Amino acid sequence: MSFLRTIFLMLIGLISLPFLLLRFGPGMFRAMSSNPFGDMDGPKADAHVRLTAGKPVVRDGVAIFDAASRAAEEGHWADLSDMLHEAVDQRLMTSPEKRDYEHITAGARSGLTRVLNTASPEQCRDAIANHLSRFDAAADAAQRDPALAAIAARAHLDVGWAFRGDGYAESVTEEDWAEMSGHYETAAKRIAPFLASKPVFPPIAHAAHIIARQQDGDAALKRAYDRWCAADPGNPTIYAEHAFHLLPRWGGSHTELAATAQRAATIDPEGLGAAPALWLYLGVLECEPEALAAVDPDLFRDAVRDHLYLDGTSRGANSLLRELSTLWLSIPIDPGQDNAFASIRALCRDACRVIVEDHLCEVDLSIWDNGATEARQVIGLLYKDEIEEGFLLEFESGALELRKAA
Repeated sequence: MSFLRTIFLMLIGLISLPFLLLRFGPGMFRAMSSNPFGDMDGPKADAHVRLTAGKPVVRDGVAIFDAASRAAEEGHWADLSDMLHEAVDQRLMTSPEKRDYEHITAGARSGLTRVLNTASPEQCRDAIANHLSRFDAAADAAQRDPALAAIAARAHLDVGWAFRGDGYAESVTEEDWAEMSGHYETAAKRIAPFLASKPVFPPIAHAAHIIARQQDGDAALKRAYDRWCAADPGNPTIYAEHAFHLLPRWGGSHTELAATAQRAATIDPEGLGAAPALWLYLGVLECEPEALAAVDPDLFRDAVRDHLYLDGTSRGANSLLRELSTLWLSIPIDPGQDNAFASIRALCRDACRVIVEDHLCEVDLSIWDNGATEARQVIGLLYKDEIEEGFLLEFESGALELRKAA
């Protein structure tokens, strides 16, 4: 049986290859290309782009993850609950990155995750049952606590998806569908008593969105998305996860995604501005960049500005510049190319200039694979015409200034 399973998985891998290339192709472009920067070589970029490297400042979620993992391992459920409630209470004080409560829910389930990553769920039923029984017992002992209910629900969702697997639906056996359905139903019952709260406890809302993705029809997913947005509108994870399930592969469309982005920009116009529209597209950028062809260019530029205003870090500016420039450089200049890809190239290039002109003040070396020179090459290409006219790009004042070379 193990031999046949191996052959089956190899066939699935071969079938999936085109989709993997679509997902990771843009990100692989620079590594595969001998000179993606054309005539903007390193010495030229270093000479004309006066942007220095700063010390990376990274908000580390590892310590939070580890603390939650230890609390679950040692059965300190009250401590774990307090930790999660505190993270939810303080979520509005954090910049737009992965929330602390996401690190905590992941850390609490890390022992189960290791089991599921070690072997197929059929081969480790006893270990899975042991973990689930501990989560269920903790939630049962504190039936009014949404924190422990959310963690127990997510554990059942982990196991349910492990039985389903990442392959095509046609590859899933009836037995595995039944296993998945049972765990998803258990998770749904766990969170049901907490869904009437206004707003819903965010980790509960996250679990509800995961469950809704597997239900028939768009109405359940939209309700779950709206509920999660109301619970934590400034969390980029909401928009990234929802956007992926609006793609054509799930029965959605690029037009629907663009309409959702327009609505997302109105969720909190005073506090978040248009930033949620960008977060939606960052959720599909690697796997389906052609979705960008449907977005309103003005909205996208506003979303980039508002996101970086909220983020307020050099790391955020460097990270977004690298992500969008990778896509920009992966689409070759071809007068005969499809108009959609030409518009995506222009959109990404314009957004990169917004980042450089409005938000970039230093290079974060933790972002760029080839150090400061790679960042300067990207900026050099963005301002190639100005450099050829004899300008230097100075950032000493904390913002871009063009100065004629002596």
